[in-house]
Amino acid sequence: MRFNVRFLTVLLVAALSAAPSAFAARVSLTPTTLLGEPTTKAHAVTLFNPDDLPVSYQVKAYRWTQQDGKDQLVETSDVLAAPSIVELPPKGRRVVRVMRVSGHGAVGYYRVIFQQLPKPRSETGTGANVSLLVNHSIPLGFEAAQPDVRLSASLSPDGSGYRLTNTGTTAARVTTIGPSSGKAWREGALGWVLPGLSKDIPLKPEHRASALTLTVNGQPVSLTVAP
Repeated sequence: MRFNVRFLTVLLVAALSAAPSAFAARVSLTPTTLLGEPTTKAHAVTLFNPDDLPVSYQVKAYRWTQQDGKDQLVETSDVLAAPSIVELPPKGRRVVRVMRVSGHGAVGYYRVIFQQLPKPRSETGTGANVSLLVNHSIPLGFEAAQPDVRLSASLSPDGSGYRLTNTGTTAARVTTIGPSSGKAWREGALGWVLPGLSKDIPLKPEHRASALTLTVNGQPVSLTVAP
């Protein structure tokens, strides 16, 4: 199954618009990024439910790639979660093991989706309050310990921003982008540029420069924009 990673956000926004009185679970997950070498077999993710109601999740893994500058996810059996159904009691914690069962020794990137399951109608009642289903998406990467990021920049084909292309062998995690001299246009988790692929970073129309400064994997990087 293939879908765009924006799918989960769109669902949540639609639910918020339709439900003026709503409750969303405040479950937190740690760590929020899973990185290891190609020989790494497993990671542990801890979930904590601070609320007074139980919460349940189904955990699935998707192979992560990029096409036409956008993230694409395809369901995979390369990575499994144990347990795959997680029941979090009120004020409770649970640990989920994320295991790579095939593809050992190869570079690979995935997304692990924690999809909140709806409660039975008997538990939710029929009052005005609506329980929103909040999903969590955690990046999972198996890559060489020695960083090898080689970025180039050009305008996005649709003119919405810049397209970053990574010809290296490890992912580029972009957290700021701006002109070579001046304040950053955008800050935060702007996306990953996977090895051998491209990622579009949308910006306002007035944000244009012939040279850029980015923060990539925590380090400043200067790029000249291809004509």
